[in-house]
Amino acid sequence: MTPTLRGRYGALLLILLGTLLAQPFLGAGRVAEVFLDFTFLAVFMVTIPSIWHNRKLRLVAITLGIFAVLSSTTGRSLGVDSIYPLGAGARAVFFAALIYIIFSDILRRPQINMDAVFGACCVYVLLGISWSAVYSLLEWVYPGSFHFTEFAGSASFGATTTSFKLEYFSLITMTSVGYGEIVPVSPPAQMTAALQALFGQLYLAIIIGRLVGLAVRKLPE
Repeated sequence: MTPTLRGRYGALLLILLGTLLAQPFLGAGRVAEVFLDFTFLAVFMVTIPSIWHNRKLRLVAITLGIFAVLSSTTGRSLGVDSIYPLGAGARAVFFAALIYIIFSDILRRPQINMDAVFGACCVYVLLGISWSAVYSLLEWVYPGSFHFTEFAGSASFGATTTSFKLEYFSLITMTSVGYGEIVPVSPPAQMTAALQALFGQLYLAIIIGRLVGLAVRKLPE
């Protein structure tokens, strides 16, 4: 049976957007770190029940999700710096798996409805969030991969400082806005940013074409 989050996309989208909107007002402290890990746990809890029927996928998702939640919480909320890159990488992999599940479900649908639209929005937001985890990992492994101008504020690395700025950078890169206050300077960071811009445009072209095609098929002849 095909794994699906059908019927839960609205709740997932609400969690994702709520997290993005709340972050700027939480500051850089323990409260923000705990909030981010709590919302990641909420995403995990919304996802798992929807793929419970698929034993193999369930086992992989639960193992990956638990590992991501524990490593993320240990590195971020509990402040174990050496674990932080492991948590960022685990979050990126888990979000990538979630993107695949939702995107596959949307492409297989015979008709369009609001649930499919919510799902398409979830994938777009998840692309931005997952790429920001990759950027955080790059900055940790290769310090100075990103240049922060005076308009970007402090460039000191932390779970709720640089990570938030790189999440912002990820979203504006994917939408091809690019204000220029955060610039990728190392070759890995530059190529990662270029690939995100490419994937963002390809996703919009594919998903819009698919949704429009489903809508046209639904029209009476």
